[in-house]
Amino acid sequence: IVYSNSTEMGVFTVKGVDICMLSYLCIDRYESLWDKVPADIRAAKEIYPIVTVAVPEAVCLPYESENTADFAEKFAQAEEHCNAAVFGPGIGKFRAQAAHVVFEKTRRPLLVDADGLNALSEMDRLQFASTDIVLTPHEGEAGRLLKKDRLWVHENRAEAVRMLSAGFNAAALLKGPKTLVFDARTGNMAENPTGCEALARAGSGDVLSGLIGGLMAQGAKGYDAAVMGAYLHGLAGEYCKETIGVRGTMPGDVIRALAEVFRRLGK
Repeated sequence: IVYSNSTEMGVFTVKGVDICMLSYLCIDRYESLWDKVPADIRAAKEIYPIVTVAVPEAVCLPYESENTADFAEKFAQAEEHCNAAVFGPGIGKFRAQAAHVVFEKTRRPLLVDADGLNALSEMDRLQFASTDIVLTPHEGEAGRLLKKDRLWVHENRAEAVRMLSAGFNAAALLKGPKTLVFDARTGNMAENPTGCEALARAGSGDVLSGLIGGLMAQGAKGYDAAVMGAYLHGLAGEYCKETIGVRGTMPGDVIRALAEVFRRLGK
């Protein structure tokens, strides 16, 4: 779970996954909010020592793993000073209990990815407390959410992203070679023109989630944040292909490439 706030220290809660969160804004109407998002980490106590080494820039605080009451208490404390949440990457077997807490309690803008999407696919009909939701599935996760196989999603991407958005009353981003973003509430659809095979790596989606979540924390609406985040993420991947090569690119390289992306955009 990643919380962030453009003016106060945010909270970056993670269980068993290496995510860094850097985010900037590139659309002119959001330019006054252009900033890096500060974060601190709440990690399960079993991996607390690992996370403190992996992300030395952040403050790290442990919580009791798979303890729903402790998780809910820490979540409520974090919400008091945070502007957005990203839920799912690394949650693992604790996902069902954690998902109920997050989905039913937070009224902050919320991005759901990875195991958060898997938890959502296993739930009965759910009413999100938040009114600004972004779902960021790949084709397999989208299939589980829609109760369809991955091949159907692959062959019907535009229909699938529309169904996801309408079915969950959320902006939906369907990852792929031409990432699609759709919001059924406005009818807006975007196809991302950036990106390359250097992003076809486990962990690249977590970088995208942190980037979009940071944009949401700084004031961008979910759909706008998803469109901007996908565009910036794709440009960073293209820069990595150009400078490192496809085989050598890792998710951390994509994060570091964002600085050059912003420089080239003149920001």
